[in-house]
Amino acid sequence: MVRVSLGDGHRVPATLIDVSRSGLRLEIGVPLLKGGEIEIVLSKQIAIFGKVRHCRRSGEKYQAGVLIQEAFYSSKASDHVSVEQLSSYLTGHGLTLTQVIKVRDHLVLCSACRLRMVSTYTLKAQPRKAG
Repeated sequence: MVRVSLGDGHRVPATLIDVSRSGLRLEIGVPLLKGGEIEIVLSKQIAIFGKVRHCRRSGEKYQAGVLIQEAFYSSKASDHVSVEQLSSYLTGHGLTLTQVIKVRDHLVLCSACRLRMVSTYTLKAQPRKAG
């Protein structure tokens, strides 16, 4: 469960449905205005600022696509990303939303982890030898 702060200051509960490196999809009880700026708070660990890309009715609720613009988290951003986290980040499976955003933002700032990511990707992409 997450909380979404709307432009008028109201907070409404929402459910996180899907996440990618640049965005997320929410299920929410109220419609969100396309282009609107919102804040999403995840269990006091992370605050995400984003822009609503679309919002469509889905049964009695709405599903909204949000472009992530900025994220802030409570833990130290200086911790390096593990090989396992890099691998999961590259495949798009196995990380929580908080972890995906932490890895993404850390990679922007840390050249050492970017190089490790390239090495991890190169190793995964190499064809295996027939044995």
